[in-house]
Amino acid sequence: MVKLRNVSGRHPSLVGDPRYESVALANPTNEYRCLKKNRWLYTSLIDFVAHICLKDLEPSLSFNHQNVTIANTLFIENCKVLVEKYSENANDKSVKHAQDYMKQFRKGKHILIIPLVSKGHFYTMVVEVNFNEYKKTTNEFAIYQSIKIYDSLYNDRRTNVRAATGVGKTFRALHEYLAVVVLGVQPKRNIEAALRVSSYSPCPTQENDYDCGLFSLGVVFHLYLTGTCTSTCFNQQHVSKIRMLLAIGLKDNFDSTELGECVLALFPKLLDELDLPIVKFSDEELDNDNSSGLSSPASTISTSNNDNSNRDMEI
Repeated sequence: MVKLRNVSGRHPSLVGDPRYESVALANPTNEYRCLKKNRWLYTSLIDFVAHICLKDLEPSLSFNHQNVTIANTLFIENCKVLVEKYSENANDKSVKHAQDYMKQFRKGKHILIIPLVSKGHFYTMVVEVNFNEYKKTTNEFAIYQSIKIYDSLYNDRRTNVRAATGVGKTFRALHEYLAVVVLGVQPKRNIEAALRVSSYSPCPTQENDYDCGLFSLGVVFHLYLTGTCTSTCFNQQHVSKIRMLLAIGLKDNFDSTELGECVLALFPKLLDELDLPIVKFSDEELDNDNSSGLSSPASTISTSNNDNSNRDMEI
C-alpha cells in the first residue's frame, strides 16, 4: 500500500483558513480497510477526496459570482483554537494570519460550505453571510442570511437548529470565530437570534450507518458545482460504488487527479452537467477484492462525454 501520486504532504494547519489543503493520507492501509469493511471513514480521507475532486474546479455560476469557500473537516476545531488564542493574546501570529486571510469576507456576501463530523457522524452546514449588514446595524447576528443543514441520516425531518444541540454548539463556535476574526467584536453568548434563519434541507438519504461521510461529500460536490442539492440527485447505490472505487484507488495507487474525476463521474447529475469522463467499471470490478489488474482508471474509462448509452448504472 502506497500513497497516491500527485499529492503533497501538507496537512491542514491550525490557522483557521477555511480552505482545502493537499492532504497526505498518513495511513492508507487503515483508510483502505475502512472502505472495504464498511466502516466509518477518517476525516483525513474525506478531506483528501474533496481536495482531489475540487482542486481545479470553479463554483457553479448559479452563485452569481458570490464568494464560495469550502472548509475542511478541521475548520470548526481550528475556529475554537483561534478564539482561545485570541482571548489569551490578540496579537498571536496564528490569529493575525487568520485575520489577514478572512479580510475577503468583509466584502459583502460569502457562502461557507462546511463538512462536519460529530460523534462519528458526518453532515454538512452551509452558511450564507453578508457582512455589509453589520455595517448597517452593528448587530453581529444580522450578517446571517441563511444557515442550512444537510444530514443524510435525518434528512429534513427536523426544522430549525436549536442552540443546545450539537449542531447549535458547532454553529456557536463558527459565530465566535467570525465575530472575533472578521468583525473584531466580542461575540454574544445567546445565538438564538442567529438561528432563526436556520433550517434542515432535503438531501439524499443513506441506507446504512457508515456512509455518512461520502454522502456529506456528495452534498458538498453538488452544492459547489451545481448550486443545488436535492433528495434525488444521487442515492445509496452511487455512494456504494464510490466507496469501492476509492478502495481500488488506494490499493492500486491511482493518479489522484484521475481518481477525483472518476469519483465525480459516478454522480449522475454531475456527469450530465460537467465535462467528465464516463466511468466504465463493471459491478464485478468494483466488487472484486483482487483489483490488481486495474492499474489505472485511464484504462477503464472513456474520455468521451458524448456516449449517453454508458450513463446508466452499469458503471
